[in-house]
Amino acid sequence: HGYKNLCRLITRTKLRDGKPGKPENPIATADDFAELAGGLVCLTGGEEGPLARIFSENYGPSAREATCRHLEQLRHIFGNKNVYVELQRHHRRKEEVRNQAQIEIARSLRLPLLATNGVSHATQEKRELRDVLTCVKHKTTIFKAGRLLSYNAECHLKSSSEMKQLFADLPEAFAQTGELAARLSFTLEDLGYEFPHYPVPDDETEMSFLR
Repeated sequence: HGYKNLCRLITRTKLRDGKPGKPENPIATADDFAELAGGLVCLTGGEEGPLARIFSENYGPSAREATCRHLEQLRHIFGNKNVYVELQRHHRRKEEVRNQAQIEIARSLRLPLLATNGVSHATQEKRELRDVLTCVKHKTTIFKAGRLLSYNAECHLKSSSEMKQLFADLPEAFAQTGELAARLSFTLEDLGYEFPHYPVPDDETEMSFLR
């Protein structure tokens, strides 16, 4: 059920792309989610998520009030047990200031914390490759890219022990990742869909013929 709704959301937003007066990268609206939230779990996002945007546009009490309003809206749409306040740590002062504010707000609203890492490359060494691909995407050079490039190499895929150490002061945020994973029982094997068979020569399989 959740996977079907996720596919519908993606299709709906993609169909808006390219229409006159519509953004190039359209996003799902609150109305879309209200209609298709069944079976889905909501994570509040990292640096590019809505809470980060709220904190970048507001300060002090106004940031807290706007965050609380947004979280209440998400809770109304997805349900009390399906909204997780996401925390990421990439050794950036601004990010940690936001984290501490979000921790206080989540606890006041009794919403669970979730430790994630905003992964954009597999290992620390792949950070340079990621920066090169970013420059290709934006048609610029390493020397001119500026803030388009990675702040550091911390957005790599971290092991369980690394994440546990990173969030040693917030064991509940680390533990919730395992509990959430246990909740998500969907696999692609449940789709019940089989791709059509492609005709191949007698001495070939589809994979060998493709290769």
